[in-house]
Amino acid sequence: ESGADYLLVGTMFESESHPGKSPEGILMLKMVGRALSSSLPMIAVGGITPENVSTVIEAGASGIAVMRGISGAEDPEGAARAYKHALEHSWREMKRNA
Repeated sequence: ESGADYLLVGTMFESESHPGKSPEGILMLKMVGRALSSSLPMIAVGGITPENVSTVIEAGASGIAVMRGISGAEDPEGAARAYKHALEHSWREMKRNA
């Protein structure tokens, strides 16, 4: 059966990739999650930083998509590690609180 493997949901926060665009925010992520009739993973996109990863994971995202947070960083490898750490921490917290 053909179909989507995941759903990109955003823009979560203000983003340099979409200047002047108002973010839809966490409320939209929660609404999309409630509206889905399947277990389709949601990937949050738009203005994601290591500091707000936990917010989107707690709101129902399975993961994140990032552009400038890594490609525009002075240390892209370090930035990628920071995102990975933030995701792993958020997933652990979700399991602990389940």
